[in-house]
Amino acid sequence: VKDPLSDMAILAKKGSAVVKELRERNERQRTKQKEDAENDRLKKLLKNKKKRRRIRDKNER
Repeated sequence: VKDPLSDMAILAKKGSAVVKELRERNERQRTKQKEDAENDRLKKLLKNKKKRRRIRDKNER
């Protein structure tokens, strides 16, 4: 670039706002999916734990 202070050079250096927004949205979506998957695993573990506890308590009676 001959003139680093030209409008085109400055805009190119900053990057596209649309691309930035898309990347941020995709990142938020991936993060939410990971959190949802982790929450599902925790729910299953807790459900199994409660189930085992009920069976154990039933057998002890």
